[in-house]
Amino acid sequence: MSGDKVYHIGVMIGNVHTQHPMELIRGICEAAKSENVNISFFVGAQGNALDFWKSDENDLNAYNYQYNSLYDYSLIAGLDALIISYGTLCIYLDKDDREAFASKFRKVPLVILEEYDEESCDSFIISDNYGSMYTIMEHLLSDHGYKNILYLSGPKNNTDSNERERAYREAMKAHGLTVTDDMVEYGDYSSKVDDMVEKLLNSHPEAEAIVSANDEMAMSIYKVCYQRGLTPGRDIAVTGYDDVEFAQRMDPPLTTANQDGLDMGYQALKYAVSLCKEAKPVKIKLPAKFLKRQSCGCNTHPGKEELELSDLLDKINDSKDTELIKNVASMAAADSYESIALDASRENGKEYFEFLVYNLKCLTEKKVDYDSRMLPENALIQIQKLCSKDGQTSLDFSGFLRSFHQIIQFFMEKERDSEILVQLGSVLEVTDNYITSFVMRSDEDRIAMLLNNSWKAPASIKYMIDHADDEKEFYRLALEDVISQGAKSAYLYLLPEPVICDRREDFKCPDMLSLVAEYRDDKIEVYEDNERPVITKEGGFVERYPSSSKHVFAAFLLFAKKYQYGIMLCEIEDAPIGLLYGAVLQISTAMAYKQISEQENEAKKQLFNTLKELKDKNRVLSFISTTDSLTGLYNRRGFMENAVNEVDSHLGSLAAIFFSDLDHLKEINDEFGHYDGDFALKNAAEIIKETFSDFRSEGTVCGRIGGDEFVSFMIIEDESDTDKIIKLLKERCRSFNETCDKPYYVEFSTGCVTFVCSENYSVADLTSQADKCLYEAKKARRQSIKK
Repeated sequence: MSGDKVYHIGVMIGNVHTQHPMELIRGICEAAKSENVNISFFVGAQGNALDFWKSDENDLNAYNYQYNSLYDYSLIAGLDALIISYGTLCIYLDKDDREAFASKFRKVPLVILEEYDEESCDSFIISDNYGSMYTIMEHLLSDHGYKNILYLSGPKNNTDSNERERAYREAMKAHGLTVTDDMVEYGDYSSKVDDMVEKLLNSHPEAEAIVSANDEMAMSIYKVCYQRGLTPGRDIAVTGYDDVEFAQRMDPPLTTANQDGLDMGYQALKYAVSLCKEAKPVKIKLPAKFLKRQSCGCNTHPGKEELELSDLLDKINDSKDTELIKNVASMAAADSYESIALDASRENGKEYFEFLVYNLKCLTEKKVDYDSRMLPENALIQIQKLCSKDGQTSLDFSGFLRSFHQIIQFFMEKERDSEILVQLGSVLEVTDNYITSFVMRSDEDRIAMLLNNSWKAPASIKYMIDHADDEKEFYRLALEDVISQGAKSAYLYLLPEPVICDRREDFKCPDMLSLVAEYRDDKIEVYEDNERPVITKEGGFVERYPSSSKHVFAAFLLFAKKYQYGIMLCEIEDAPIGLLYGAVLQISTAMAYKQISEQENEAKKQLFNTLKELKDKNRVLSFISTTDSLTGLYNRRGFMENAVNEVDSHLGSLAAIFFSDLDHLKEINDEFGHYDGDFALKNAAEIIKETFSDFRSEGTVCGRIGGDEFVSFMIIEDESDTDKIIKLLKERCRSFNETCDKPYYVEFSTGCVTFVCSENYSVADLTSQADKCLYEAKKARRQSIKK
């Protein structure tokens, strides 16, 4: 088989926290063990989609509509066939909408469960909902004579639910009974329908029976009845549908119809594989066997199967009737295993019951060579062997104990010897005790594992949040989280950017996904941003699966509120799908935190850049507003601000303000033009700046405050510094004019005033005083500027 094509089968399924979907999953996985296939479960919504769509943004369920978009990712998987467990998807649609939904996925063959359409090109597998529910109703109406029967239906627009409700209504009508609106309520197939049950009983406290559309909701009926002081099976009849694992263990055991989810899942996978090989579509209605138990008011008289087993036992004359013993063993084993059990497992059961019946027959025959004292010990060894082989897989303990007790009871009822009765009681005791301890031990191990793993996910999420800024470590921790929950391998696929998924718009499958990180062969690899493998619809993400078959994956949607990030694929094998489901929800929360953190960092970065830009612009504006554009010196505002700062910084120090006036600027402009006037101003400014800077660079401020007016501030050591500065200004002017080829002199007259820096001094007043001193200096200037 290793050289054959490996088929990739997708399975859309929701509500995996309830019994029927879990049975479907087990049946599909069991069938996959004998096929050259890999399975990809697309695990959707948990609960009633009707509530999802009705809720507003403040409701806890407001964004659960996102789950339904996961199914579209099957279009980028690269599948060969698709099983759709339509009744569990929480997308209860009208017929036309169901057709539109199915048409999206018809690029590959479809096997649709819990639906039926003779005219469709797809394959369908459904329980005989109508026939089986009608049988239940006939039992209540005819055998018990009940007339006031209430009905707890499943969701509207769900085919299973509608067919079962139709059977209820038509059976009531056939018996001349009217069904009023308040006799029917609509649940969501979960055990959380107490309000609906209360409403039914409040409207009809005299009700004789409540018929539930499934076993999960029957649990809620039991609960509410007990709260009201009503005992199911005695004060009020209760029936279910499905015969899930716990139905037989309910108190009292629940009368129901056996919709075998294991068998439905098993057959769905087998037919999906045959469709991959171009077989014709199939349309199958699976019978749901009526199981009469105490909850409907029946006593515990033996049923047909029990009578058949007793009849066979009665025909065994002695321990040598091996064929009859084998027939009894076959019948007992048939009821002791799940429908998907392999033949090898059933043979184990037959061997056990052959041992049991043969030895009980030897015991009751009182054979001389038979050591009856060893029988209880040998019986214990045999049940231990059987449980070690099949106890964790396909052995149905309820069915097994039912067959075992029937056989023991048969021999006890026939026996009168007290010693033999004691031995029979010992076999019964050791077997019952071991089965009980085995089941309890398995449950304890499972609970311990769940408790242990339940602590791991929150811790992993904390670490992820702590590393939100370290992308590679963040994604590595995400994979470690699902690994800690039992994933054998895992793949984290992300969209190029988080996508907003609006409930009012149809979600479209992305054209590509990027593989951010994967866990294969006991190794985690996180890819760099520019090295991430990309998958498209052409190949699909199954290309990354192992080349071998018999791998089972579950795809979970990564989303938070309206944002969708991608999907997490986990190889589940023996991993509890519920724990992985919860872990991925927490990973989604961490990704939402990461997204917010990145948005905040981007906002901070933009704010920093904006502030830097504003700072640069303010610096430019400040320069423009405080600087004379022609000379590069401070203008009046710039000089005043900086001179005041220097005064404040040098309180108590001696300072001087110099007021300089460029000589005969008007004459230069009139005679030689404004270009030369500007030339004279720029060079005069350069002379002033260089003179003051060279003399003392610290505490010096120079500015041009008018057309030909310059003012300078400087901290001085004593009064003589002012004379030195004025002398240096004149020398620099003379030196400049000697080398300048202009036909005019660049010179200026300067006056100054000295003062001690104090908070009481005004720079503006001091500048005015220096200006007055300038007039004395102007008396010594040339009469004409011309050379």
